[in-house]
Amino acid sequence: MTVLRYAREDRENLAAVLSRAIAKVGKPAVAVLVCNGAGSASWILPGLDGMKIPYAAGGRWLFVVHPWMRPFLLGLKGLADDDPLGVACLLRRPFFPLSLEERVGRVVAPRQMSQASAEAWEAARECLRKLRVRANQGAPGAAALALAEQTAFLSHPTFFGSNREIEREMFWALLSVIEREAWNAGSDLMSFAPTLRSWLSDPAGLAAKLNTDARPGILRLLAYEELRSQETVDVLAVTNGKDGPSQILWSLRGDGWVRLARDSVSGSVDLRIANALIVSDEGPGSSA
Repeated sequence: MTVLRYAREDRENLAAVLSRAIAKVGKPAVAVLVCNGAGSASWILPGLDGMKIPYAAGGRWLFVVHPWMRPFLLGLKGLADDDPLGVACLLRRPFFPLSLEERVGRVVAPRQMSQASAEAWEAARECLRKLRVRANQGAPGAAALALAEQTAFLSHPTFFGSNREIEREMFWALLSVIEREAWNAGSDLMSFAPTLRSWLSDPAGLAAKLNTDARPGILRLLAYEELRSQETVDVLAVTNGKDGPSQILWSLRGDGWVRLARDSVSGSVDLRIANALIVSDEGPGSSA
């Protein structure tokens, strides 16, 4: 067993080690980053983007890792049932480029708004009015697509970053899930609102439907309790809480898969392998 060390703050270095680990195992490699906090889940993302490592979240980190998804579901729910939070979400980025000053000014002092701001506000309201009429006349999947295409939503930065292929794929997968679930339930958009509410409160349930598990060549980000016993993976990275990742473990065996099992709900991992590389922040490097 070889033990290497790195600085806890050096997320770029950690991402580089992850990249080398995946390359060493070879494609298609199944890689998992296990996190026990939202901070840990988001902490590594800039490093992954810098190394151009494709990633997708599973379980409860879905909205943390893919920041476009929650506002999209909220906005769609706002169209469905005039939910105040959803409507408020619709009248801001990423749907419309309305500034905070313009939104506050429309409520506090509408007569003092500039002509350009007033026109932008009214254009957004008119667009939403037409979207709501169309949403109530068609299927939820069609309403979701119209919401994305007739606003500025598809200009969200994540759709143009280094992980853009995964983000765009997940967007179309989400539309497919919405259409399928609504069809199976015989729901229009209004009656589909409770399903949207359940996904917003339980991202893990939605992640299961999106099927982000075990996608070769893509780093999965999971919570500790979501690493299933005896799951087969090539690369495992484990985080240490709010301060960021503290360990990477991967099999050096080139003749087959590696079995890893979680020891307890506390997050410890029981390694069922003979050889592994561990990267830790606990002191000077050593080997055993």
